[in-house]
Amino acid sequence: MMHNQVRLESLKIQCCGSLTSIVRGHLPSSLKRLEIVDCGKLECLRDDKEKSCTCSSDNTNASRLDDLQVSNCPSLTCLSMSGQLSKTVRSLCLMSVPKLESIAERFHNNASLESIFMWDCENLKSIPEGLHNLSCLQELYISDCSSIVCFPQGGLPKTILNVVIKNCKKLKSLPDGFHTLNSLRVLSVVQCPSITSFPEEGFPKNLTVLQISGGLNMYKPLVEWGLHNLTFLTSLQISGCPDAESFPQQEMGKLLPISLTHLTLENFPKLNCLSSDGFHSFNSLEQLWIKDCPNLRSFPEQGLPLLLMELYITNCPLLKEECKRDKGKYWSKISDIPSVHIDGRFIYDPEGETRNQLQLYDDESDDNVRISASIKGELPFEIVDAHQIQAQEMLKDVLEPPVQGVFAFLGVFPPSHTTRLDTKQKLRVYDYKNALNGLNYFNKLPEECVSAILSLTSPLDACRSSLVFSTFRSAMESDMVWDRFLPSDHSDMVLRSLTPLNFSSKKQLFQCLCNPLLIDGGKLSFNLEKSSGKKSYLLSARALSITWSNDPIYWCWVHMTESRFSEVAVLRTTNWLEIEGKIKTGMLSLNTKYGAYLVIKIRNNAYGLDSEKAELSVQVGDGQAWTGSTYLFGDNPDRKNVERLRSSSRLIEVDDDDDGEEQILREREDGWMEIELGEFFNGDDDQEVKMNFKEVKSYHLKGGLIVEGIEVRPKH
Repeated sequence: MMHNQVRLESLKIQCCGSLTSIVRGHLPSSLKRLEIVDCGKLECLRDDKEKSCTCSSDNTNASRLDDLQVSNCPSLTCLSMSGQLSKTVRSLCLMSVPKLESIAERFHNNASLESIFMWDCENLKSIPEGLHNLSCLQELYISDCSSIVCFPQGGLPKTILNVVIKNCKKLKSLPDGFHTLNSLRVLSVVQCPSITSFPEEGFPKNLTVLQISGGLNMYKPLVEWGLHNLTFLTSLQISGCPDAESFPQQEMGKLLPISLTHLTLENFPKLNCLSSDGFHSFNSLEQLWIKDCPNLRSFPEQGLPLLLMELYITNCPLLKEECKRDKGKYWSKISDIPSVHIDGRFIYDPEGETRNQLQLYDDESDDNVRISASIKGELPFEIVDAHQIQAQEMLKDVLEPPVQGVFAFLGVFPPSHTTRLDTKQKLRVYDYKNALNGLNYFNKLPEECVSAILSLTSPLDACRSSLVFSTFRSAMESDMVWDRFLPSDHSDMVLRSLTPLNFSSKKQLFQCLCNPLLIDGGKLSFNLEKSSGKKSYLLSARALSITWSNDPIYWCWVHMTESRFSEVAVLRTTNWLEIEGKIKTGMLSLNTKYGAYLVIKIRNNAYGLDSEKAELSVQVGDGQAWTGSTYLFGDNPDRKNVERLRSSSRLIEVDDDDDGEEQILREREDGWMEIELGEFFNGDDDQEVKMNFKEVKSYHLKGGLIVEGIEVRPKH
């Protein structure tokens, strides 16, 4: 009798081809962990044929068993002839036991059970009654159990933290009273096509992770589920929405929680746009995955979330075209995001270069991702762990960043710890390269020191650094860092704001100021550039000097929903077009090159705007003016010739000499057009900047121009 000979605590039985059952008396009373693997003929774990040998703790020799794992036992039909589970079991794991019909008749005196994991139990038809009485249960994982139809009456215990349900094709609904599970943090429902709706009461209010994926016809009800009430939700994944054309849907408005840091949208075949109302308010969003959306062609008009750190786009051909480097419509929206991968390729990698991207993990660390690297071409051998890579001299020429830099990080791993390497993951690739060596020492510095160091960088560089170490990440929340990134007059901007700002930290204030903010009664718009923290202003048409703008014969003032201002100026007709804006350099960021841009629209019935080049100029104080010229219809010879023919009968000789650098009308991300008036460098002196647009030479009548204002922003 084994239990009379030794005090055995852990037993693993593997590849015992003749084993059909495990007799109760053969299990030592000291046994705490039992693992059974690859026993093809095993039918029952404990042969309890005699009624007297029930599972009471007084009679069972396995009364201390707290961890039971069974995997790849294709003949196993039951865990106990008595129909009862040992009351001391805390963790139950069943994998690839396709003939298992029952775990137990009911959960009776199993208050110690904390975790239930069931995978590939295709003949398991039900979960034992009494599930709701498991007062210590925290985790429930059910996957590939195709015969389970429903949960037992009473639902789940209030203590449950994590629920994962995958590939359960016949499961029709979630447990009763699901919305009352206030301890629930993680919910994942994947490939359960028979579930057509969630409980009407909605989700448990304290969820932090929600995954709804594959085969679920439940997208429209999301509008009514009150996701905005999930104030702790940080990760949301939605997959398989065949009819959605926008996300969030228009009727959802801003009904997604602003606490989100990770969002995945997958398999939206009809999706063509991302809603500005839904996305631009996600100031906390750090990671965005967009997969298998073949008709998606546009990002939100107002841009992506301000502090987005990672963007992954896969199998979205139309959007991919719009994100081409230096050419795509949305390149400017994504170029300052630290990590952007499109179809597996880092956006700054040369076209056509093949990379296998690797990721190192430290399983024992809260900051799971430790270091990233790329391999050019195919791997010459199988990778097992970080130490194995370190020993491979052949990788020194193909690893990027260089191998000696990457493995300066090995000091953060315990010497005896083997690090898992997952070759399937797509990785961030940093441009530190030569700076990598020694960065691990930052983890040894006090957080206040790291905050002080980060505050000397830019917001973009600080955000990139926070991706590397947990110390950086926590330091990034410090007011010390964000106070340095904020302009010195940020308090004044808050007071001048037309609408009150809601923030509780300097980081949140920075995020608020990165959005256009109407100040000074709505005549100016102010915002910070999110990558640098430098100031930008848009002077409204009312803040400009426009010749004859107060005479309704020549100009009218109207409201346009496309404008951030209450009104814009519309040119009816004039032969003297002159627009001037002024701004003090003291309002701007020091030691910065700025560009000035006239923001306009041109009506379809516009006329006379290209009868002559318009003159452009920018002058700082009494210094030399920057000059240029433009045709407002752009570089369109046919249109310009028509305009010249219209004015050819006039007895005026038009001077066609070079008027300085010629500028081209360009489309802006907000739907307006802009023409660069000029540029200037803002030094230490507080001077006045004059920005001018003028066409007065031809005396030809012109009309159809809509003026929103003049923007002054940092130029790169």
